[in-house]
Amino acid sequence: MHKVIQRSLSVLIPALILSGAPHAQAATQAKQSATQDARQQKLAETFKEFDTASWVAEGKGARVLYVFFDPNCPYCHKLYESLRTQVGKNDLELRWIPVGILMTTSFGKAAAILEAKDPLAAFRQNEEKFSAGGAAQETFASAATEKRLNQNSQLLTQIGGQSVPTLVYRDTAGHIKVALGGPAPNKLDAFLAQVK
Repeated sequence: MHKVIQRSLSVLIPALILSGAPHAQAATQAKQSATQDARQQKLAETFKEFDTASWVAEGKGARVLYVFFDPNCPYCHKLYESLRTQVGKNDLELRWIPVGILMTTSFGKAAAILEAKDPLAAFRQNEEKFSAGGAAQETFASAATEKRLNQNSQLLTQIGGQSVPTLVYRDTAGHIKVALGGPAPNKLDAFLAQVK
């Protein structure tokens, strides 16, 4: 009798465990979905602040790609070079958001770009002379510029970025996306096709 019960239990217990598996999977998926929804909502709220961030615009268009960069960042410079043929193409606008986080001269150089009479020209000149140390001369930021740069850094932190370049955009489905690091040159077109 005991053997019969043991055999029945040995068949029944795994069956009960397996029957609970789909419920556990569904619960896990629901939890992940809720986490993603909460993250997307937080990103959407933060994204509203991007219009008032301190950035340098290249091109003019309805499709906007925000790029956090440091004037001393070699990866940002590579991304800058990759994007030269894309400026203004297919209604794309690039908004470069300076932060000063990599080197002791970064903050002063970012300030110099923002405080220039023509920030876009200063930004481009820095990138064109990047291999020679950049063109932006480190400057002491005014209190207003220091505040603007600190707000930029805070935005970078709020979206979960800890390095540069970090790219932020609304995709064709309307979701806010954050890409840490720039896409490889051979994947750039596919990446930009996602930007709404």
